[in-house]
Amino acid sequence: METVLETDDQTFSNYRAEIARLLKRAAELTPVDQDRIRMAVRLRHDPDEARKMFPNGTPVQAVGYSALGALAAADGELLPDRVVELEALLEDGLAQV
Repeated sequence: METVLETDDQTFSNYRAEIARLLKRAAELTPVDQDRIRMAVRLRHDPDEARKMFPNGTPVQAVGYSALGALAAADGELLPDRVVELEALLEDGLAQV
């Protein structure tokens, strides 16, 4: 069981690092675009609605899709409570940018 937990911790650490990279990219966006990402994270279980938050061909679309993709991938690899932690890190980080 320890191996699973260690793997889970390592996987979680990898996703935390990805969220940190995304937050650095998001820091270059306008506050309105940062809010779009926050809202999309809240809507992410309805992918069509979440994607509507990002105008096509814009920098926020690239960062937002990356954020949603990272969380979707985490859903398949981590326990739900760990994914909720990642969502909170992203939302809290956006609030501080």
